[in-house]
Amino acid sequence: MAVQIQLRRGTATAWTSANPTLAAGEIGTETDTGKLKVGTGLTAWNSLPYLTGAQGPPGAQGPEGPQGLKGDTGDTGLQGIQGIPGDDGAPGTPGAQGDQGIQGIQGIQGIQGNVGPQGPAGPVAYALAIRAASLSTITDAATYYFGALAGLAPGTTADLAPTYIPKAGTIKVAEILMRSGTAGTAESISAYVRKNNTTDTLIQSVAVAAGVRRFTNAALSIAVVAGDRVEIKVVCPTWATNPATVAFGGTLYLEA
Repeated sequence: MAVQIQLRRGTATAWTSANPTLAAGEIGTETDTGKLKVGTGLTAWNSLPYLTGAQGPPGAQGPEGPQGLKGDTGDTGLQGIQGIPGDDGAPGTPGAQGDQGIQGIQGIQGIQGNVGPQGPAGPVAYALAIRAASLSTITDAATYYFGALAGLAPGTTADLAPTYIPKAGTIKVAEILMRSGTAGTAESISAYVRKNNTTDTLIQSVAVAAGVRRFTNAALSIAVVAGDRVEIKVVCPTWATNPATVAFGGTLYLEA
């Protein structure tokens, strides 16, 4: 059965005025600008960065048009009559100023050059939300899987709740958050993108004792086609102190 995902939405002004704090991995979209933001569960809307696609290359510049012809120079006006010299000592009366010559005709403007062709459009991007219900505790050395169902906790069996790819493209960025009521100790835990329950690509390994662990990778290049299945695979260590009350969520960013 197809799964319809609707993002939290509102105008840019409405978002700025409300300034909510999105849940970890929750996506908000501005209906009048088309821009996206991904919540962390901690940062208010106005302080979150936008999630944007790469810019397309600029189009080539059109050729410069030829310069117009220079207009003719107008005739020089007649010189006024020179006054009669006065007696020695007193200056004579200056002669009247001659009329100003007629201004020459302005040259015709050159033809404007043709506009260069428009550059190719940048890639079309979209995001897939990753959700799961919370776990009361995490088991030592366990491997968990989760994907599209917010009401289903991560399980140790793969391919139970994958996210289906709606359009062919490439997974470029993964942003996954692990939020724990009890942080646990700082052993290394790894998160992967699992495609079609066969191929794993590492997002990041994290070794911190923190209430929020972030697995992020902006250098992915995972080719997918419509109908492919993806989920998140998390490989746990043997903990000195296990994290408890754990929730996972996040976003996969694709370019079509």
